[in-house]
Amino acid sequence: MYIMLSMLFSRRRVWAATALLGLALGVTGCVDRSARKTHGMTATGCDNSTVIVSIPPLRSLVTAIIGGDFQVETLLPAGASPETYEPTPQQLIATEHAPLIFVTGLLDFEKVIVGKLCDKDGNKVVILSKGIQLIEGHGVDADGHNTGTPGRGHGVDPHIWLSPIELAAMAGNIYNAIARLHPDSAKYAGNYHKLISDLSALNERIKNEIDSAKIKSILIYHPALTYYASHYGLAQIAIEQEGKEPSAATLKVLVDRAKKEKIDKIFYEKQFPEAVVRSISQETGARAVEIDPLREDVMRNLLDITTLIIKK
Repeated sequence: MYIMLSMLFSRRRVWAATALLGLALGVTGCVDRSARKTHGMTATGCDNSTVIVSIPPLRSLVTAIIGGDFQVETLLPAGASPETYEPTPQQLIATEHAPLIFVTGLLDFEKVIVGKLCDKDGNKVVILSKGIQLIEGHGVDADGHNTGTPGRGHGVDPHIWLSPIELAAMAGNIYNAIARLHPDSAKYAGNYHKLISDLSALNERIKNEIDSAKIKSILIYHPALTYYASHYGLAQIAIEQEGKEPSAATLKVLVDRAKKEKIDKIFYEKQFPEAVVRSISQETGARAVEIDPLREDVMRNLLDITTLIIKK
């Protein structure tokens, strides 16, 4: 009896050790899929009929093309900041099951996930910033013009989803990836062309509304509207500089400029502190207006942001 119990405990220790090793591999490195099946590991809520996107706005683009044929899971939880978010072990395991993972390729938590994946052929992870002329920097000069320049350096603005022009390029990357898996699907091609048509109409509508309102500058805490401002001829005046709150001297310059240009709104995101925004609001009389760059319905969001910009 003692021998049988000893053997049983020994086997349990082996099983426990095997399970822990499998989890460690899933979290810290590339996991072989056949090995994971042997150990009975499955990704919660994710299988080969589920595709994954990194942030909510990407979900609306992917869904517009694939319809309801695949489940679409989002990695970034509601209310979380992509600048500080860290993927969970469960998410790292889940990404190994998905046939496609769509990322901007510009956010730190995306890079963590991509670095963990077994993507030998390079087709599993779809980098949606491919082919987009990225903008580096987000400031404005003394004349109120954007100083951001095309580039791919440390200061590249990642908010490529906040412009219809970039959204169209991203949609092309999404469709190409889906077409590789389903080359004979006329449905996906039709959905893609409709999406491109909708984005073109959205771009024209925003351009006309901004031009009609004769808005020249926008004041914003975190510079999330770099691509939007660049396409529609707006100077984006950012309160936050290189991820840091402004100095007292910089604040004075911002307040003086806001008063001079009669800027009546300060845009901010709920993920960032409101104290500085409220301070400038009191100094200038401009009201603080909250926006959410990470809303899932990105096209509706761009229309709503435009309305907030031009509304008196």
